[in-house]
Amino acid sequence: EDDDDEEEEHPASADSIPPPPALRRLSIVHCPGYEAGESSVAAARSIEGRRADYGFVDSVEAEIR
Repeated sequence: EDDDDEEEEHPASADSIPPPPALRRLSIVHCPGYEAGESSVAAARSIEGRRADYGFVDSVEAEIR
């Protein structure tokens, strides 16, 4: 049959594959109230109106003890 005469397809050699595009640095601010350019001290400050309630964590830790 003619199947034996067909050439097998080979993947492209590494030299012919172009490199991926350069990655651009993406700056995302996750915390509302923090503006880019503020110091890390400002970022560490709590945001007004948002306080963590650790009562649940404390009660779970008390049960473990």
